[in-house]
Parts: sequence; structure tokens; C-alpha cells
Amino acid sequence: EKVGIIKRNKPVVLSAQKIIPKIVIYKKAKDSNSRVLNVKEYISLISYELKENGIEFSFNFLDRKIESVFLPLLGTHQIYNFFQSLLSVYYFYPEILNIVDNQKFINIKIEGRLQILDKMLPVIVDVAHNKDSAKKLKEALLLHYPDLKWILLSGMAADKDYGSFYKELSEITEEIIITSLSIYKKSKPEDVYNSSLKFIKNSKLIFSLEEAIGYSLSKNKPLLVAGSFYIAGPFLEKFEALKKK
Repeated sequence: EKVGIIKRNKPVVLSAQKIIPKIVIYKKAKDSNSRVLNVKEYISLISYELKENGIEFSFNFLDRKIESVFLPLLGTHQIYNFFQSLLSVYYFYPEILNIVDNQKFINIKIEGRLQILDKMLPVIVDVAHNKDSAKKLKEALLLHYPDLKWILLSGMAADKDYGSFYKELSEITEEIIITSLSIYKKSKPEDVYNSSLKFIKNSKLIFSLEEAIGYSLSKNKPLLVAGSFYIAGPFLEKFEALKKK
């Protein structure tokens, strides 16, 4: 499905991939007469350092060394997302390397991607909704908040793999609150709740999303909201409304 975006005679920028997806991508690129630009052949990470609201890192781009670039996002996977974006822009506009080297600060904000709403507790929203994104979320939180256990406010669409998602997050979760999604996405809260219980014993089912949001905030503990765009969106709206009061 993903390689459907490859256009004939147009370059393909490839980040780190497992072997089977890589084979599929290269085959489609060859059939489309498309040149593959593999990030690892252009860019290599030298070092990184965790900062309060992101990561500072240095890297090589071919034979050029670029040092102390700050990315205001959490998780080392965002460095590699940046590398892929950088190579994509570089293909059309090589001057981008000078801009990055001079500015040092990547001015970017991604709504719902490890988004910090409150630094003190903290309160974080992430739209992770499958095993792979849950693993990246867990690794990022263990990296930046190694000593914290989280209240997890969550809900998932009916067609998702609840088990593997909550199994990944169980390591960092103190309590989970399962709720319904918005009216725009089908969900089965009872099934999600029963699945979560297998991995997180301290679980609570609150059908009303508004009540679940209120309850999770009332705990006054580190709060993570994850599982669906359809829970992240309403939570962001509610949190912003409460801040204005």
C-alpha cells in the first residue's frame, strides 16, 4: 500500500527499514525507474544529548560535519525522521545544509506527537495506536522520564490490536483508564478494557470520554493520553479550555 505513492521516474527517499519492506520498496522503485536515496548512505548520527524539551545532536552529511543541532521533540526516533526530511529537502535545495548549520534550532511542533501540555506533572499526548508506535512512545518516555510511572488515558478503535499496544506500554503504566472514542470512530470499550486487564491490572473503565478526562486529570499524577487520534483531539480541546478558565 505504501509504495503506491512511488511515481515513475521520481526519486524515493528511504529511511531505515526492515528487510522485507526494503525489498518491496526497492522492487517498486526499480519497476518505476525511480532512484532510491537511502538515508544511511548520506547521513550518520555522531552523538546526541537529552535536553529538557528535546534533543541536541551532531551528525555527518556525506563529508560534512554538522554539530549541536536542537530538535524540540522527544524520542531519538525523531532524529531519524529529521534525517529523512533533511535528505528530501536536500535533493531539491542543497543550501538547506547551510541553513541547518547556521540556525542550529529546528523550529517544529507536531500536534499529538509526544506533545507536552504540562511540564510539571507532566501531561503528554501521543497519537500512537499500534504496537510499533507504542514501542517508540515507551522508549522515548523511558529515555526522557526514566523514573516516572504514568496514568494512561486510552481508547482504541475496534479494528486495532489492543493486546500488543497495552503490552508495550504496561512497563511504564501505573493505572489505565479506558474510555470511548468520539462518535466518528467505532470502538468497543469493554473489549479494550478486558484486553488491557491482561497487562495492566490497575485498570478502570469509564464510558463517558468527558468523565474519563476529568477523572484522569483529577489524579494529579504524570498523565499520558494515547491510543487514537479520536481521544487525543478531544483531550487537547478540553485541556486548552480548562487552561483558559
